[in-house]
Amino acid sequence: MKIDIFPVETSLLPTGAKEGLGWTPFLPEHPDVSEELRFARRVYPLPETTAEAFIKRMGLVEKWRGGEHNVYRIENDPEHVIKMSLSGSGAGFVLSGKRGHGGGAAEMELGLARSSLRDYIQRMQLANEYFRDDMKVLGVLFDEAAWQQKLVHQQRYRGEQASTSGEIDAMMKKYGFRRLKDTNLGKALVGVTYYHQKNNILITDCHPKNFRTVNGEAVPFDIVIAEPEDRMREFAMSQLTE
Repeated sequence: MKIDIFPVETSLLPTGAKEGLGWTPFLPEHPDVSEELRFARRVYPLPETTAEAFIKRMGLVEKWRGGEHNVYRIENDPEHVIKMSLSGSGAGFVLSGKRGHGGGAAEMELGLARSSLRDYIQRMQLANEYFRDDMKVLGVLFDEAAWQQKLVHQQRYRGEQASTSGEIDAMMKKYGFRRLKDTNLGKALVGVTYYHQKNNILITDCHPKNFRTVNGEAVPFDIVIAEPEDRMREFAMSQLTE
């Protein structure tokens, strides 16, 4: 039985996210993101087809641009923001081999790569379950300016006060996370990757810009989170700091 790090009621994603995008006979065995987005458009229908029309109807004001999303404030809902993915999905963990020192046996290295849409939605669900968020997929829109499909989701607005590295580390340790050793991590993961052994939760991208301090505690706003399996889980446990 899963034990929530934050033992509170949470809002999960719509049924379609778990049943429709989790496993479906209507997608190829290994679909690309564009195929998943076309299917998601049917699972989460919106009255608009373009990002421009949606922005106009919702009264959105662009707040900032990150590595994965454009983020908008909502005119009539100060409690939430809207995020539009820049590439249709987001980042996910990948474990790969790298050449050993002196030409020896290959070592394993943990890094990031573009994830499938289904893994990206699973990432939102995990953030909801463990960190009191209420992310919800709204639909898929076509951005004419960028000439690409974008997944649109809603997320709780956490304010403007970015957390410090010390606040983030203190919060992660408080809730049972331990930082991974910097060895055998890709450059983007060094110093910002944590693992919760009891609950099997792996988190990275724990930079100050991705957290907000609320009531004196760091709260994640934009992290990469996963439940690692098999070799990745073994790797995470082997890399734990004291």
